[in-house]
Amino acid sequence: MRYIYLDRNKAKTGMSLVYEVRESPREDYKSYYEGKAIEFYGDDLPHFITYLQESDSIREASEEEKLERGQRQLNSNEILLDGRITLYNPETQKIIDGTIMEKTRGDYITEKSVTIDSEKTKARLQRKKDFDALDLYDKAVLRGDIEETLEMKAVRDSFRNVWLDLPGKYNDISIEIETLYPDMPEAIKYFV
Repeated sequence: MRYIYLDRNKAKTGMSLVYEVRESPREDYKSYYEGKAIEFYGDDLPHFITYLQESDSIREASEEEKLERGQRQLNSNEILLDGRITLYNPETQKIIDGTIMEKTRGDYITEKSVTIDSEKTKARLQRKKDFDALDLYDKAVLRGDIEETLEMKAVRDSFRNVWLDLPGKYNDISIEIETLYPDMPEAIKYFV
């Protein structure tokens, strides 16, 4: 631990002008430095300081004080809440009245991260997965592993047709495309 003597007026501005560093305290440092110094005792001087009038001393500056003085900048994923810097994900969260909230579908639409084309692409990818399972089901029927009834065939064909029509008919971005996906028949779920 060391005794560090700093200029009081500079400390009031958040800056550290060091007069002297000693292993032992300077006797009557106030008169030695003509009342212009304050004494700090510690291992090292904080990088950013705040002067405390009531105790004529310094302490480490808070994050809020550093921001006010321009000694620190917030990153794009940071916000100051209740005197503390808090991280958030700007891709999935937003700030409303100082509160971190999850983004809504409307927010994604406004930001253009969800578009009709992106929704159609998502549906096409899901359709490919479902059609792969449907293809395996059809092969099992052709091999005779599954005995398909007329009702099962009608359900399968309906499932296929809804999928084939969906991306082309989708035109209302306010509706989540997943809600329009057809329910996969139980016989086909086995092949997913």
